[in-house]
Amino acid sequence: MKIKEIRTDGLIMFSFLTIIALVLLFPLGYWVGNAGFVAMSILLSIAVYFAFTWAKAIGRSFANGAGNTSRNEREAMIIALICFGYFAYLSLGLHYLIIYLNTGITLQPFFYIWVTSFSAPMLFLALLASYKAYPVLTIIRDLKQLYQQKLQLKNQQKEQNAYELSVVELNNKYKLAIDAEPEVYSYIKLSEITAKQYKNKGSLPLFFANYATKLMIKYTKTANHNVALTVFNSYVDVIVPYVGLSEKSSDVASIAIYISVRLDNPKLFNKTTEHILGKNMNVLEVDNNVLHFNLACYYALKQDKAKLLLFVSLARRQGKSTEAFLNDNDFNYYLNDPEFMKLVNSP
Repeated sequence: MKIKEIRTDGLIMFSFLTIIALVLLFPLGYWVGNAGFVAMSILLSIAVYFAFTWAKAIGRSFANGAGNTSRNEREAMIIALICFGYFAYLSLGLHYLIIYLNTGITLQPFFYIWVTSFSAPMLFLALLASYKAYPVLTIIRDLKQLYQQKLQLKNQQKEQNAYELSVVELNNKYKLAIDAEPEVYSYIKLSEITAKQYKNKGSLPLFFANYATKLMIKYTKTANHNVALTVFNSYVDVIVPYVGLSEKSSDVASIAIYISVRLDNPKLFNKTTEHILGKNMNVLEVDNNVLHFNLACYYALKQDKAKLLLFVSLARRQGKSTEAFLNDNDFNYYLNDPEFMKLVNSP
């Protein structure tokens, strides 16, 4: 979208002379009387002359180009007549006001009409624009649109800067939480605020899943399952509803299932399958041998052979070693099962 440039040299001079007439000549007319009015009229006549002289340039400005000579001359005449009419109207009202101030005559309705219609300069400019059928309203709308776009970009940049600072702060809180248990709760508080404020902006879904996984692994290894479960519950109950899942969410599920097996906590297993594995995620298509191995552990302890064999097969195809199955006590019940052993030893 391109807004045509309008040269305003002549219009600026016209406005300048009008201000001169109002600011300087009105006091002169008040103190000197009719002589002041004569002086004012002379200057106004000069202003009309200047307007006529520059009318071609003004006309070409509104035409946005050199245009046709005769056409510019017609425009010049029309503009000059408008200028003359305006100055005559202005002179008449000012002269009447001077007489009133000098003699105290009763103001007639004409004066109030003149005051009410003192928006003549705006009418003058509107007439010029209308004469050329220039899309004034379009210009105003375009300028407003440009302003709104700039404001929107400014707000977006401001939000982006705030978001980047939040990510930095979140990362710093995570680094503290991974080393000290008390800091975990500060991290959780900040992560929940960030998730609610920015939702799934940028890489937040990946960040949250990755941080939750690492924190859960750290505190599971130290047998501090309560802290690991606190991180998990915050992730599932608060983070996921706002930011959604990512490819790393299967790692969160894998650790949660491991904890559910260690603690014999079926509610934790059900919550994991419902809110992560059963939410826009096909567990059979996830490329995560740790997840499938832990699911195999769970179903081995539950003695659900059909699901056990399914996840053993998936884990083996994705690279889980034979030794991992043979050395894990969760599979002791099936070590003499030929179907299980066949899958475990499959190439």
